Amino acid sequence: MKNREFRALMAGALLAALVAGGLTSVPTYAKETTTATTTQTQTDTTDSSAQSSAAATKDETVYAKVDQSGTVKSIIVSDQLRNIGSASSVSDISDLKDIKNVKGDEKFKTDGNQLTWSADGSDIVYQGTTDKELPVGVNVTYTLDGQTISASDLEGKSGHLKVRYQYENKTGSSQAYVPFMMVTGLVLDQDSFENITVDNGKLISDGERNMVIGYGLPGMEAELGTSDIDIPDYFEYEADVTDYSAPEGITVATNDVFNQLDTDDMNDIDDLKDSLHQLEDASNQLVEGSGELKDGIDLLNSSTGTLVDGVNALADGSKTLATGATTLNTNLATAAEKTSSELLPGIQKLDSGVAGMEAQMAEPIQKLSAGTKNLSAGAAQVKAGTSGINAALNQGTTLEDGTQIPALNVLAAKTAADAQNLAQTIAAGSAVTTSAQDVANGNGGTQDALNTLYSVLNSLDPESAEYASVQAAISSLESDQAARTSAANELDSQIQTQSENVAAAQATLADSAKGVAQEAGIVNSVVSSLSSAASQTDAGMDQVQSGADELNEGINGEKGLIAQVSGGIGQLKAGTSLLLAGVDGDEGLAAGLNALSAGAGQLDTGAATLSTGLGTLQSGSGELVSGIGQLASGAATLNEGMIQFDEEGIDKLVDVFDGDVEKVLDKMNDMIDASKSYKNFSGISDQMDGSVKFIFVTE
Repeated sequence: MKNREFRALMAGALLAALVAGGLTSVPTYAKETTTATTTQTQTDTTDSSAQSSAAATKDETVYAKVDQSGTVKSIIVSDQLRNIGSASSVSDISDLKDIKNVKGDEKFKTDGNQLTWSADGSDIVYQGTTDKELPVGVNVTYTLDGQTISASDLEGKSGHLKVRYQYENKTGSSQAYVPFMMVTGLVLDQDSFENITVDNGKLISDGERNMVIGYGLPGMEAELGTSDIDIPDYFEYEADVTDYSAPEGITVATNDVFNQLDTDDMNDIDDLKDSLHQLEDASNQLVEGSGELKDGIDLLNSSTGTLVDGVNALADGSKTLATGATTLNTNLATAAEKTSSELLPGIQKLDSGVAGMEAQMAEPIQKLSAGTKNLSAGAAQVKAGTSGINAALNQGTTLEDGTQIPALNVLAAKTAADAQNLAQTIAAGSAVTTSAQDVANGNGGTQDALNTLYSVLNSLDPESAEYASVQAAISSLESDQAARTSAANELDSQIQTQSENVAAAQATLADSAKGVAQEAGIVNSVVSSLSSAASQTDAGMDQVQSGADELNEGINGEKGLIAQVSGGIGQLKAGTSLLLAGVDGDEGLAAGLNALSAGAGQLDTGAATLSTGLGTLQSGSGELVSGIGQLASGAATLNEGMIQFDEEGIDKLVDVFDGDVEKVLDKMNDMIDASKSYKNFSGISDQMDGSVKFIFVTE
């Protein structure tokens, strides 16, 4: 939305709120029309026959566009015919031109100034134009730095500006005077308008814009014929302006506020006079009371020093109290929370654990008791066994010469003999390997025979039968020799492999022989060590036997471990039960801490509030002293003002109405009757009721 449009809307909203706030609502009718049916809602509770025969009402709004001086440039009139009875047609009177339906497509017929609308049960909203003179108007004048200036020349200027809206009521010359209340709304930009003052109006600021509302009742003071009552007919504002730009302005004129007055209540002159005399008496009492108020405030003003000292001391004490209360509240809240979330669950688990521990330890204690007893008995058996081992180790063998040696020494001697036999076996294996090699290398007879046959063959005739026989024999021997040579080679390979295996075995056996010899020495050493260890074990078992007996007594004795553990568990169980009751009972630690924490919280809150309040009181005590001084001065001024108000206001008002007030009231009644008769500007039928208001929009 443009800025100018926004400001115009704001001004209109302010005026509507102001005017609506001073008016009493008249019955209204709402209608909802659909394609198929027409639904009507009426604020009155009338039957259908009454609705169908009820006359329509006419609400009229006259929009006048004016320039910055208030001169009317054009007029548009908007009329709304409320079809209360949902009639099919509505008759109306209007002298407007260029009439058009602005809310529907209903048509109308004209007969002079009479309009007949085909309403079909609907409301009718139409507009038109007119050039008739309005019954009210406004004249705007401008003064910049004390000099009159036109609105056009004022644009862009800066200085001290005074703007006056002079309202006009043009009724009363050719017809009865109709009272109009006129209200103007303006939105003044804070960047351009400063130090704003308003006469006959009010200044409202939202922090960004200044909104000015002015009002007047033009012609009323003259119509009543009295100057004793000040009735404004203008409003005026002043401001320091920078780079002036004309603000949007809206002025509303309405007589509806007078239509709500009841003239019957304005005819009892005697009651009015009595009320004024009561007001005079009350004013006299106010004068006396303001004097007494001045004396009391003077006394208060003389005691402010003592008051300030007391407030300072009280504020300092409240700060200490607030700090302590906060610390107490924090610590108690922590203690209460820890008691509930950690201590109490821990004690409950401890109590439950102790109760279960007694049952769970019964069997282990019994087993421990039986075990220590078995340990003592077992130690005795082990003692007997070690003694037997020692005797067995020392039991020996008698040699042929009658020498007695231990059995393990005999074993060592046998191990040495076995090592010697093994060495002999290795030597024999080497001899066997050598013989096999010799057999593999022997095969000389066959070659000698071949050599003989070769000599015989050379002496024979190759064509003879003997030559062939010798030749066959040589071939047979050569084949046999080749076979034997192959076999001899194979045997020689096997013998070579066997020789290598035998050599490896000999090396292994040699190492084993060395190991056996070493083992024989180790056996002799072990025999000696076992004999010594057996003697030491026998002596150690004596100590084990003694220790087992003492352990048995320490566990199963009258004052032993089992008796002490059983008694301790019983005491622990009783203690945890008491501890649990002390923490979790109705009057236990947890409940007490919660109650104390709640109280501390209230104390903390109250102390903080007290400290804040006293701090505020302390910081404001200086202002209080200053204020009391100002109050003393103001009380004196009030007393003087009340005296002046009583003399110049109340007494004067009483004097006015003690005179010929009936004449003023008669004119007021005539004025209200004329207002109630003025229902429309463009025309209205005799059967219709209506209302009218005028809105001046500044271009």
